[in-house]
Amino acid sequence: MNLLRPLVLCCLLLSFPARAEKAATGAPAPAPSAPLMPRLSWSPSWARASWHDTWFMAPAAAVAGVSLFTARQGNFPSGPALFDEALRPAVRPSTLEQRLRLRALSDVTLGATMAWPVVVDALLLAGWAHGSPDVALQLALSDVEAVAFAVSVQFATAAWVGRERPYGSLCREGGELDPASHDCSSTFARYRSFFSGHATAAFASAGLVCAHNAHLPLYGSRAGGAAACAGAVTLALATATLRVSGDQHWPTDVLTGAAWGFSVGMALPLLTRYLVPFKPPVDVYADGAGAGIRGKF
Repeated sequence: MNLLRPLVLCCLLLSFPARAEKAATGAPAPAPSAPLMPRLSWSPSWARASWHDTWFMAPAAAVAGVSLFTARQGNFPSGPALFDEALRPAVRPSTLEQRLRLRALSDVTLGATMAWPVVVDALLLAGWAHGSPDVALQLALSDVEAVAFAVSVQFATAAWVGRERPYGSLCREGGELDPASHDCSSTFARYRSFFSGHATAAFASAGLVCAHNAHLPLYGSRAGGAAACAGAVTLALATATLRVSGDQHWPTDVLTGAAWGFSVGMALPLLTRYLVPFKPPVDVYADGAGAGIRGKF
């Protein structure tokens, strides 16, 4: 450690003349490269990400946390409801192997749907293609908040309702599944059918794509934004359908998750960003030099 200090000091002293000479010459800094698409700006009439967002995030997180210790432990509801038995055979394969493959595929489509608003719209389009890091930051934070809120409520509901997943009937004596397997023996895995977390997260993400593109030309035009909205909804619909095909949920589970998730994805950006009646005194920003917090302290 004693040897490192003089080495660091020498490096700083040697670099100082070069820096001073560059500053003295007054050489202009290289101009930033132009973005691929027109730059975007966050409208002054829109609210920005701030600590005020905790008014809805904190209670949702608290409810989800409490549900870990208060989840239903018995008398689990099971079996179809309403139109479940009529719709399920249309999308459910006959073999266990096919159902397991579709179940795994639902994880892939969910990941793609959740990445759309954050990775594609916020980071790649707003941040990179449009060269607007501040807009990218506002979008990404809004996306994370909405999905987290929607999933927190879903998580608690699934824990308290404790509906058995459709494959539960295969765990009984003579069924296709081993009663000792994790899917059959774990209460957390088997009794979390209502309502669907995959459908909730997927449709919340799709709602975010639709909400943001209605206010920002991320794809260059309204037609492009509408196409992105339709594509995200289609991918979310595929995710929900695959959950039924994979015996993870009943149709009523995914329809409830889809309705809840899409409502949150569409409404939360409007209520906390685009139509909010007040502007918080402290917010988060980003520019070419980095990100930070600003406001009146």
